[in-house]
Amino acid sequence: MDWLGTSYRAFVQNYNELKVLLQKFKEPNVALELWTVTNRPQLDAFQEEVLRRLQNYLASAKSLVQHSRRLADEMLGNTESHKQYDALLKVGFTDSPLVQFVEDLRDYALHNQLPVTSAVLYW
Repeated sequence: MDWLGTSYRAFVQNYNELKVLLQKFKEPNVALELWTVTNRPQLDAFQEEVLRRLQNYLASAKSLVQHSRRLADEMLGNTESHKQYDALLKVGFTDSPLVQFVEDLRDYALHNQLPVTSAVLYW
């Protein structure tokens, strides 16, 4: 169980780091600094950092899924409880469009290339 907790903490930390960085971009003083023409390298570096954190988040999400599945298989075996667990997963996660999107994005980012990023300034 300890390794599952470690996997969960890695997932949460990666999520929080990505979220904090994206929220930082919404701060007027940060955004204006990055949008200054002479600071283009900083904007590029910011976008690369977003992609790095996104990749970490996506990888940790899939790891958590796999680690949880492994633990369920080990603890529940081929029992009725495992069938009930699988049914709950199907309703809550497997059939979720959001979960499917994250898994597809993870597969694309880790097996093909990181998504293309761009930034747009609206007034």
